[in-house]
Amino acid sequence: MSSSSSSLALPAMMASVVVSAVANTIIRRIALVPMEQYPYFLTQLQTFTYVILYSSILWLRYQRNDGTVTKEMLQIRKTPFLWIGFWDSVGDMLGNVGTSRVS
Repeated sequence: MSSSSSSLALPAMMASVVVSAVANTIIRRIALVPMEQYPYFLTQLQTFTYVILYSSILWLRYQRNDGTVTKEMLQIRKTPFLWIGFWDSVGDMLGNVGTSRVS
């Protein structure tokens, strides 16, 4: 990798994070227009979709056996991650409720 391409990689990644965050906010507002009375359902749908998607990605990476996901990585305690996921879901639900109430 050349010096100029590596120096552009970080700003490109930062810009993609900002663009995806803005797109996520816009899509959430669009989804909440017809589902204004159901922010809890939308939050649960998003949460279960993320769990299925990222679990599938982890499983596929583990099945490749190329060392990107090792057995040691899978043996760490999962309780902190469950709490992180729970509070992230609560934050999403509160955000959906707030977004559905703001015109």
